[in-house]
Amino acid sequence: MRGSIIKRSKGSWTIIINLGRDPATAKRKQQWVTIRGTKKQAETRLAELQHQLDGGGYIKPTRETFGTFLQRWLDDYISTQIRPTTLEAYQQRGKHLIDGLGHIPVSELRPEHIHQYYREKSQTLSAGTLIKHHNLLRSALSQGVKWRTLTRNVAEAVDPPRASRKEMRALTGSEIHRLLKACEHTPWYPIFHTLTWTGLRRSELLGLRWKDVDLMLASLRVVQSLQRLNTGAFIVQEPKTAKGRRTIALSPASCLVLRVHQENQGLDAALLGRSLADDDLVFSHPDGSPRDPSTLTLAF
Repeated sequence: MRGSIIKRSKGSWTIIINLGRDPATAKRKQQWVTIRGTKKQAETRLAELQHQLDGGGYIKPTRETFGTFLQRWLDDYISTQIRPTTLEAYQQRGKHLIDGLGHIPVSELRPEHIHQYYREKSQTLSAGTLIKHHNLLRSALSQGVKWRTLTRNVAEAVDPPRASRKEMRALTGSEIHRLLKACEHTPWYPIFHTLTWTGLRRSELLGLRWKDVDLMLASLRVVQSLQRLNTGAFIVQEPKTAKGRRTIALSPASCLVLRVHQENQGLDAALLGRSLADDDLVFSHPDGSPRDPSTLTLAF
């Protein structure tokens, strides 16, 4: 008999797997695995382990918890593969996953655990957010299979919540006019005018330098973006794709607004004892320091 099940307490079972005899000592080798749940779940797990033994793919279960495993994946592996801003998003999702599933030994993580996590989190998080949690979970467990920490990726057996598509609505002509009229005599006017007529992302606009703008040829080049990390540090990043690195035509009105803005910015710099340089950000504080992207959203 390759394995057996022993009831330990209510809702707890021990699976004993016979691994043959040690060639050196001739002693019988066994693997004991604790399962929490019903007897049927224990029997299913026993069948899985026996199938792995028969196929030569058996991996000795680790006592490492899912929380420890996921944090190790975030710190030691994925942090070297992605951008700092993306890592912050991963860490935020990881906190939710560790809070909900972190106590479970990673080798005992089952689809029903993940289903329960989605049911509970759906009370406070949107389906779109939970899809991102699912993608992170699936990626981490996939790496666990490659590391031979796990025998399979249980997240692949789970369908994430389905997100409803929301139709985006652009501002109408009259709404654009009202928006620009409202900030016409404020420092926000050149910022929102440029955003409106170029379609730049917030981070792209704030990463724009004067050497990226050609007012004679009425164009600007998107070559970098400005982001602020949760630590408060500002970082400059290149576009993720070649398509993101692009040239955008400027309207005559945009050129006029930017020219006036450049002159005013030059006066502000002179008052602070410096001159405006090509490497200076187009939309910065008077001293040349970068703007916090969140301030644009609040102003809007």
